[in-house]
Amino acid sequence: MRALVLTSAVPLIVPLVAACASDEVFTIITVDGRPAVTNISSLAITLSNEGSMRTNTVAFGDHTFPVTFSVSAPGRAGDLGIRVDAADGSAFLVARGEVTTAVGSAEASIMLEPADFVVNTDFVDDQSLSTYSASNGFQLSATASGTWTAVYNMPCVGVVCDMFARRFDSRGRPVSTQAAAGTNNFKLNSSPTSFFTQAAVASAGMATVGIWNFDDTTMPKKGIACRSLDAQGAMNASQAEVAVDEFPDLVSVTHMSNGNFAVAWDGRITAADQVRSAIVRPDCTTQTSATVSTVAGSIGPRRSAVASSGDRIMYAWILDGNVRMRVATNANAFATPDTLLIPKTATEQIEYVRVASIQGGGFAVAVRWVQSTGFTGPGRLELYRTDTTGALTGGPTLVSDRSGTDFGSRESFGITTRGDGAIMVVWSSCNELGDGSGCGVFGRVFRPTGVPVGDAFNLATTTDNDQTGPSVVGLDGAFAAAWSDRSSAEPDRSGSAVRARILYPVFDDASRVLGARCTTSSDCAAGLSCGKGSDNVSRCFASCINGGPPPVCPGGGTCSPVGEIGISACMF
Repeated sequence: MRALVLTSAVPLIVPLVAACASDEVFTIITVDGRPAVTNISSLAITLSNEGSMRTNTVAFGDHTFPVTFSVSAPGRAGDLGIRVDAADGSAFLVARGEVTTAVGSAEASIMLEPADFVVNTDFVDDQSLSTYSASNGFQLSATASGTWTAVYNMPCVGVVCDMFARRFDSRGRPVSTQAAAGTNNFKLNSSPTSFFTQAAVASAGMATVGIWNFDDTTMPKKGIACRSLDAQGAMNASQAEVAVDEFPDLVSVTHMSNGNFAVAWDGRITAADQVRSAIVRPDCTTQTSATVSTVAGSIGPRRSAVASSGDRIMYAWILDGNVRMRVATNANAFATPDTLLIPKTATEQIEYVRVASIQGGGFAVAVRWVQSTGFTGPGRLELYRTDTTGALTGGPTLVSDRSGTDFGSRESFGITTRGDGAIMVVWSSCNELGDGSGCGVFGRVFRPTGVPVGDAFNLATTTDNDQTGPSVVGLDGAFAAAWSDRSSAEPDRSGSAVRARILYPVFDDASRVLGARCTTSSDCAAGLSCGKGSDNVSRCFASCINGGPPPVCPGGGTCSPVGEIGISACMF
C-alpha cells in the first residue's frame, strides 16, 4: 500500500515511494478539519486492508485545510481503511479522522475531529471537574463571544480546599485572563473552604459568575459564595456572600434573560432540609432570596437544579425518588406551587434531574432512572419536555438504556441547549456499560421537539481507565464538554486530570440518521422512515415496532402514519 500527500496539485512532501507503474490506480483522499483543529505539526496516515497495516508520518508544515493525498494498493481488493491522526509539535494527538472505502475507488473524504486535551495547568496530585457524584453537569459556561469557562477542584492541603478555573475560546485554545495574568488556571475562591465544596458556573452576555457552597474553616461559617469575572477575566477583589446556611450541600446556577443569575442549592434552615434560591447580579450582589420547596417528604428535598427560559425560571429536585418542580419569574416570584412533575414507579426511582431551556420557550428535563432497591439491575436516561408553566408536553424520549443501578453508573450528569436549539445530554456509565476500559463519558443530541439526532457517542478520545462526571456547554455550531479523567495520559501523569473536547455532532447537517431531514423513506437508513414531525419538517424517525397491538415506540414518540402507504414511524 502506498501514499502520496498533496495540497491541490502541489506536493506537500516528497513521494513516499518510488515512481509508480503507469497502470497503477490511485484513490484521492481529501482531508478537512473542524474549526477547532489547529496547531498541527504532522499527519500520521494509517492504511489497513485484509489484516495488514501501514503508517506513514508526514510533516504538515504551513499548509491549510483541505489537503489531499492519494493512496494505492496494487494487487489488493476489498475494503481499504484510512485513518489520519494529526499531532502538534509535542507529538500530542490534536485531531483524528477515518474512512473506509473500496480499494481502487476514485475518491473519499475524511473530516478531522478535535481530540480531547488537559484543562488544568497544575499537574501534581488530583484535579477533578467534580468530586461529588451529585454535582456533575454544572461546571461549564460560555459567554456571548464563545469564551467558555471550566471550574474544578484542586487537591486539598490539610483541611483547606480550593477551586480553580480556566478559560478557552470556541476552538479550545487557552484564553489569557487578568486573574491568571496569562493563559493558566487561576484560583476562584478567596477564602478557605472544605472538601465538600463544589463550584458551579454560568455566563450572561460577557459576564460570568462562579458559585459554590463554602465552609469557611477560619470563621467558622457556612453558606453560598459568588465571584464574578468580566470579559477580560478580571475577578472582583474577593468572594461575595450570597446566603448563610446551616448545611449548604449542592449548588447550581443559570443565566437569566435580564442579565442576572438564578442560584439554587440544597440547604437546611432550623434543621429542615429545603431547596433554596437566590437571584444575584453580575457583580455577585444578591437581589432577592427565597425558599423553593414546600413539601418535606420522608428524606427531604435534595439534588436540585435550575434553568431559565425566556422570562421564566424552573427549579427541579428529587423528593423520595420523584421529580418535583417550581416555576418562577425573573424576579423570583413563584408562578406555580411545589408540584410533582415525574413520579417514580413501583420498581424504579429517579436519582438525578437536570434542566435546560428549549428554543421557543419551555424546558427540557432530563432524568436518570435506577432500580428502587439495591445497586444492581438496569437503568436509563430519559428526556422530558415542558411548556413555560412546567406542564409536561408529549411523552419521554429515551436518551440511553446503557445505564445501570451500580454506583458508578448512577451519578449525576449534564445538559445544555445551544443557540440553534440543539440540546445535548452528557453522562458517564461504567463496567460493561462503559467504553471498554472502565467508566466512559457519552453524549447525545436532540432537537427542540425531543427527537434524537443520531445515536449516542463517546465524548473522549483518551479512554484508558475511567472518565466520569461530564459537563457540557453550547457554542456557535459546536459544544464544549469536560470531565474528570484517570487515564494518566500526557501531559498530566499524576492522579486524575480534567480533560475537555470541542465537539461537532451532526445536527442540521445530519444525513440518513435519526432526526435528519428527508424527502422520502429512501433518504433514511434501515429501520427509519420519513415523516413530517411536530415542527412541520420531514425527518427520519424510528419505524414503529409491532409489539402490540398497538405498535410501540421504545425510544419515544408516537406511532403515526408518515404519509407513505403502509408505513408508520415514532414521530415527535
